[in-house]
Amino acid sequence: MKFFLFCIIFLFNFNSAFAENNLVFFLESAYKNNHKLNAERENFKAIKQNLNISKSEFLPSISITGSIDGNQSSNRTDQVGANLRDISNDTETKKISIDQKIFWILVRVQGS
Repeated sequence: MKFFLFCIIFLFNFNSAFAENNLVFFLESAYKNNHKLNAERENFKAIKQNLNISKSEFLPSISITGSIDGNQSSNRTDQVGANLRDISNDTETKKISIDQKIFWILVRVQGS
């Protein structure tokens, strides 16, 4: 009788553990394969990205431009044949600008 009772308890415990693992498996499977839920997850990601893009409008922007022009002349002679001095013309321009957008928010307060 004790052996029979032991077998029944063992089988019930084994089946409950097996059912628990199956429950986790089926919940995970439903979570991964639910098309509506997956679509809403992707929609949430898109909204989050749009929020980041909107926040970036408030950040300062930096632009850097520059140019270098050069002209070098050597071994020059005049009309008589005399050597002229070498010429080296270099021009350089640099520009750095930092822009910050300022947003004005007008708030209208109504009295009672």
